[in-house]
Amino acid sequence: MTRAHIPMPISGGLVLTYKCSIRCRHCIYACSPDWKADFISEETLERGLALLGGCIQPAPWGPESVSLSHGLHFTGGEPFINFDLLLRAGEIAAEYGIPSMFVETNSVWCVDDASTRDKLERLRVAGLHGIMISVNPFYAEYVPFERTLRCIRISQGVFNSRNVMVYQAEFLRQFMALGITDTITIEEYARRTHQRVFTSQVEMFFMGRATTQMKGLYPTYPAQRFFRQGCQPPFLRDWHNHFDNYGNFMPGFCGGISLGNWLELDDLLAHGIELDDHPVLAYLIQEDLGGLFRFAQAEYGFEEDPDGYLSRCHLCTAIRSTWSNVTISPNSSRANFTSIWPSAGGWGYIPGMFDTGNRYDPDRHHRRSIRLKGYDYAHEGAYFVTICVFEHECLLGEVVNGVVELSEFGSVVEREWLHTPDIRPQVDLDYFVIMPNHIHGILVINDDGPVGAYCNTPLQTTDQTRLQSPSQTVGAMVRGFKAAVTKRVNIMRESPGAPFWQRNYYEHIIRNEQSLYTIRHYVATNPARWAEDRYYGGQKD
Repeated sequence: MTRAHIPMPISGGLVLTYKCSIRCRHCIYACSPDWKADFISEETLERGLALLGGCIQPAPWGPESVSLSHGLHFTGGEPFINFDLLLRAGEIAAEYGIPSMFVETNSVWCVDDASTRDKLERLRVAGLHGIMISVNPFYAEYVPFERTLRCIRISQGVFNSRNVMVYQAEFLRQFMALGITDTITIEEYARRTHQRVFTSQVEMFFMGRATTQMKGLYPTYPAQRFFRQGCQPPFLRDWHNHFDNYGNFMPGFCGGISLGNWLELDDLLAHGIELDDHPVLAYLIQEDLGGLFRFAQAEYGFEEDPDGYLSRCHLCTAIRSTWSNVTISPNSSRANFTSIWPSAGGWGYIPGMFDTGNRYDPDRHHRRSIRLKGYDYAHEGAYFVTICVFEHECLLGEVVNGVVELSEFGSVVEREWLHTPDIRPQVDLDYFVIMPNHIHGILVINDDGPVGAYCNTPLQTTDQTRLQSPSQTVGAMVRGFKAAVTKRVNIMRESPGAPFWQRNYYEHIIRNEQSLYTIRHYVATNPARWAEDRYYGGQKD
């Protein structure tokens, strides 16, 4: 049997219910008021939080601070629907010493100052350290903006201001500038902003309800475009997984997929997953969407949508939904093929999620991940690179509450970086993050020959192994990326010939898996540590 090891979760979200007070068009779990509540039981909280108590790690600033990808957050649906349960969850988690706890909310319950302050004070006393308040055009369709402002204002008085996270802060500024106090439809918002910010800055996870509601606003692509792409962020990871009220251990944000029962976490971590019994997980962990697509065609007659797909997760969702409705005999060798959640709340299938667009991740890390199956680290093909803006000027965006809000130039950098595998098929992108004045990224060169730096002089190299073709080198890729960005940016700022990047780049060869995970963690947590960054404030070497 082939087994996959599941990393011990060091951060994540606990889904108290999928029932929600609103029905956002972009919801990755298709939550709505129509859901049967199925609130998590206190018994499950006791059992589950006792297990997580030995795993969850604090945010970088300490156990009483919060960060989007650290600690434990209570979520849904809308967790404030059952406030008593939310309060009890905080009390139990505090008893087990779980650090960096916060709650996510859409603020629809903040109808007046007195009741809002009362609830938040009680949560603080129960042990919660902070709150994340959702702000974007999707929520604004249902939540009067004055309630959002009330939640932010009172939360800042109840919790340490640094522990009040606004996601996303850019929309908070926009809505205030537009003078919004009530709700606003997405269509009206797009009209008033000429749609430019909506399509470029809304962190969109193209899965769940978004796959049917967002077509027309975003481009679609044929399935083949996503064949070589692995899951983003990596399907198996230790940070920001989700644990739901039905016992499902969800990798990252992937709705509809369960790695097992999180209430049996010790056993799951000890024994892993038998991939031979779970082909969907096997494809997502070991191969790519191309393999999953071909398998679905051969075994289940999956037909590609001629209208195309918004993201790799949209394609994955469509593939899995095809066989989620197929009746399979309990004695069939494919009885466990789907590896999707058991029927819950009337579902036999729950849509999956993700495309960065992050997004990523509720924290904007801009990652494209791959699986390094069978990768020979002695064959130096994985690199960690850092590329800096000219004179370390902060032109790519700003860090707000641990999240990078990209500028127009930063968005250009993001698009060109993600475009790299399209023009250089031998290059795969792993984790990367765009910071205000530099970009960190992990590159993997998939080539049968030796790989190394070529025709370039990075500031840090340990090997000058030559390739047969310069186009297949890290140096060539970086040069092409920098040139493309510089050309586009200089057109935008009408400054032909002006430098945009520092000369050369930093390069580090990744030689083993431990080094890979260490660097991935460094990249993922970079925005949270911006104040301590060597490039903070435009400091030079």
